[in-house]
Amino acid sequence: MKKINAALFALAAIYVGTVMAQTPEKTISRPREKVQVKCEQVDDKASCAESNKRIPRPPRPPLPPLPPAPPTAPDAPDAPPLPDTIESELDTGMPEVPPLPPLPPAPPELKVPAQAHAACEGKSLAEKISWSPNKDEHYAGVCVQKAGGMFFDVHQHRIERSNRK
Repeated sequence: MKKINAALFALAAIYVGTVMAQTPEKTISRPREKVQVKCEQVDDKASCAESNKRIPRPPRPPLPPLPPAPPTAPDAPDAPPLPDTIESELDTGMPEVPPLPPLPPAPPELKVPAQAHAACEGKSLAEKISWSPNKDEHYAGVCVQKAGGMFFDVHQHRIERSNRK
């Protein structure tokens, strides 16, 4: 392996020496400076010397002239005078909006039987209960305390008539 590396190194040195001999002077441009490289070949050895000479940048070109200003807009015409009549007096051709329908009547007040209020006796405040006076009617709600004792506050009242024949 060492013999192969040594052979490759020797070939590379010969190649570099040949390339250097063919290009006696080379100028490398970099963004801000110019470097000149001079190479010489003496007794199968190549040597190069760099001379760094900083070349100043060329001056910036002057800015182009500004474009001319755009022409001014003409004055706006005066607004037309307001009419002397109100819009409702004008015939717009639109049909009049019909009046709103009346509001529906309030739901009837639910009368809770005294037996439902009796179901809250001995219960705690806000306890959920249900009461059914018969198989078709059902009351559900909570117990609330009002002046004079506990009363049944109905949240749901359902009547099922599908069981009847």
